[in-house]
Amino acid sequence: MSDNEADVMSVLDLVAHERQARDRGWWSRLERCYTPEATIRTSWFDGTAVEYIEVSKRVFDHTPSTHRLGLPVIDVNGTRAIAEVPVTIEMRGAFRGVETDLVAYLRMLHRVERGAGGWWLAAGRVGRDLRPRHDDLRRPRHCPDAGSGRPSGHAAVLSHVELVDD
Repeated sequence: MSDNEADVMSVLDLVAHERQARDRGWWSRLERCYTPEATIRTSWFDGTAVEYIEVSKRVFDHTPSTHRLGLPVIDVNGTRAIAEVPVTIEMRGAFRGVETDLVAYLRMLHRVERGAGGWWLAAGRVGRDLRPRHDDLRRPRHCPDAGSGRPSGHAAVLSHVELVDD
């Protein structure tokens, strides 16, 4: 195995273990994945990795989620790397008293650095994967079978309309 292949495998291992630690609540293992100055920006958080872990601990028991990782693309350049990882997040919660499953598709971009003892996550950013390609798909459409109710949740998400509990 070449040095580059070994680095790619090390970054892959880091990315997979970081998500596993987050999903299972293995906080000390999660802390070991990041550089001291690492930052994270997701749909619900923007700050340091230290702050992200603290917030994750607080919400862990009442907002369970599972991250399913797709095959990442990892580019290594010396002591730095970028890992682009397709992710499916599965969550269960309640909406208006009804148990609901939510699935989100996104791409996670990790900036990774090699330092003392191995590879570390230096930054994480989320990019949405499902975006309409045409403007007419952004507007909610009326579904004749849905009666006179408001647009579906899917249409509301596409049009960036906030769903409010009436």
